[in-house]
Amino acid sequence: MMIGIDLQAIKAHKWLWGIIGIILLALLSSGLPMKIYNDITIQQEQKIRIYLQEREQYFNSSDQSFKQLMTKIIAANVEIYHP
Repeated sequence: MMIGIDLQAIKAHKWLWGIIGIILLALLSSGLPMKIYNDITIQQEQKIRIYLQEREQYFNSSDQSFKQLMTKIIAANVEIYHP
């Protein structure tokens, strides 16, 4: 019994990989993967920037509230010790 090699199947297989290669090459040369990567990176940077801005606003507000509280405490102490 002889094992036969199906040359048509091998040619079809190579042809299919050739098509896939051409499609991948066209995709990469179009710059689409890099555009997608850049868009994702920009979105992540925007999220980080928004988070940092919100955090800064929170701490500024907290600091302002603390300063107002200290002013009230100092004013109350002045009234107590210097009527």
